[in-house]
Amino acid sequence: MKELLLIRHGETDHNKELRFTGFSDIPLNEKGREQAANLKDKFLSEGITSIYSSDLKRAAETAEILSGGGRFEITPALREMNFGIFETLNYEEIMKDYSEEFNLWGIDKKNYRIPQGESFSEMAERVLTFVGGILESDIEKAAIVSHSGCIRTILAFYLLGSVEDTWKFVIDNCTITRLCIGKRSAFLKTLNEK
Repeated sequence: MKELLLIRHGETDHNKELRFTGFSDIPLNEKGREQAANLKDKFLSEGITSIYSSDLKRAAETAEILSGGGRFEITPALREMNFGIFETLNYEEIMKDYSEEFNLWGIDKKNYRIPQGESFSEMAERVLTFVGGILESDIEKAAIVSHSGCIRTILAFYLLGSVEDTWKFVIDNCTITRLCIGKRSAFLKTLNEK
């Protein structure tokens, strides 16, 4: 079986303020940098040489801290979902300015494309295509530093067989979730490990 270490980036100010932060390039805050530094020794003890990160600052900065300045590959394929007109807004702000769009998204979260953004299905396809490439390679153990939505999508697809179940998972900032995947089965080894 292959093992994926799925790591959500450290905390940002937008996380604290419960803002929709998909493609918005927000850096880690001080707590986020501390979280990554606290996880660094555990991560380095894994001896992983195949590390992939979203190209957004919050993930790339987390990967840089965790890797101790070592090499990792940056890719836009591991970005969070593009929330379009909801980007950088909190729930109250969205409901004030874009309640109709938010309600349409709520009716069909999988397929509704948020104006100026993307649909959940589009995000899932790009993330799962990238992960599929890792699984088809000869890499036995890899780390992916990404975002809550991406990690939940990977878990739902490989463990539950459907991206529709993505919302059943909660992924904490700067934690390791270990997923083992074989040819016919997958299992969750740890969730939100610190």
